[in-house]
Amino acid sequence: MYSVELIRPRRDNADVWATAALACFGLSVFTALVLHVVLGAEVDPVRQVVSDYGLYGAASFAFCVLMLAAGTGYLLFGMARAGLPVTRPVVVLACCWCVGLALCAFFPTTPTGAPWTFSAEIHRYAGLMLFVSLPAAAGLIARHAEHQLAHRGLAERLRRQTRWAWGASRCSC
Repeated sequence: MYSVELIRPRRDNADVWATAALACFGLSVFTALVLHVVLGAEVDPVRQVVSDYGLYGAASFAFCVLMLAAGTGYLLFGMARAGLPVTRPVVVLACCWCVGLALCAFFPTTPTGAPWTFSAEIHRYAGLMLFVSLPAAAGLIARHAEHQLAHRGLAERLRRQTRWAWGASRCSC
């Protein structure tokens, strides 16, 4: 027979979830670097958007983006296990980020300068959703974490990075 303690998740396994999140994020970054090296002649990272990698390496681009989504889920579990405030609005915003990533993975954009297709429109609005939801979620986490002595340093870093993300969003519009 299993005891209740074996079935109920333990609060002290945040490092396992964090390791899984970092592994997913690392795979995503590694895949993006491979795409950059392999598709360097087709995609100019200065003049084109990251989504253009999906036009030439669709499966690798989808893997890269879906690893970000999976890593986000693992990160939320790890944060909750570490005692950080993962509230319902944070979860909803993180889900919006993940849905936006998934839509961007499966609905390719059109080449830069080409007329928009239905798929490109879905990709575009999914990108808008994901670029708004992640800084919003980070801002909420920072707001709640600042009330916990153990997480005040993290809250300040998140606040600073959230301001940078919002500023970058305004510059790219």
